[in-house]
Amino acid sequence: ANLVGRGDAAALGGPAAQLVPRDTLAAALRAFYSSLFANPTPDLGVLLDPNDRAHAKKRIALILAQAHDALYAFATDPVLGAYDDTTFLVHTARQVRVLLDVDDGL
Repeated sequence: ANLVGRGDAAALGGPAAQLVPRDTLAAALRAFYSSLFANPTPDLGVLLDPNDRAHAKKRIALILAQAHDALYAFATDPVLGAYDDTTFLVHTARQVRVLLDVDDGL
């Protein structure tokens, strides 16, 4: 799930660690991980049909999981992320998918 090819790291101005401080990324991910234990999807009460509401919640959860997958892959990539310490990645991509109930079992 690479959004940018390894050869394109120079186009970004260098590794992400040089552009986004570790503390900034860690704070954003702490907030994201905390939201996983609440309800990270928006209030969809405006959707009257329960099937539409369930479908919308599932799609939103899938988008969140895919965004985390991409960020996780990016941050752990030695060329693109180049963070020396990735302990801010508290949950693996699979764990996030399980928490969001979009795990495909892979």
